Amino acid sequence: MEHSTVSSEGSAAQTTATSTPATTSNVELHVVVVMLFVFCVLGVAGNVVVLAAFCRRTDRLSSTVFIVVLAAVDFSTCLVVVPFTIYMEVVHFHVAVDFVCKLYQVCCSPCLRHRIAK
Repeated sequence: MEHSTVSSEGSAAQTTATSTPATTSNVELHVVVVMLFVFCVLGVAGNVVVLAAFCRRTDRLSSTVFIVVLAAVDFSTCLVVVPFTIYMEVVHFHVAVDFVCKLYQVCCSPCLRHRIAK
């Protein structure tokens, strides 16, 4: 029972100490969201340019096909996976709908694990 009484100075110090990590995590969240958004926009725009340029070419060399397929896969990733990851970061991976959680695990997590493993 002796430990339950706290002076007003101690509680103010505890409040300040505990509020700092929450502020840091909010700042980190905003930085991550902005970076992902920038990557998403630049990725979509860049891949549209690449697809437009290489789909007009008449030669069907293996290198041209490889570049088109790579740009198409990256375009779909920037269009679907990155915005979905932004959403999951904003809601702190607490999704109320079970289907959305399973969809994220099926569609996005294998991509992220494969990139991290390399």
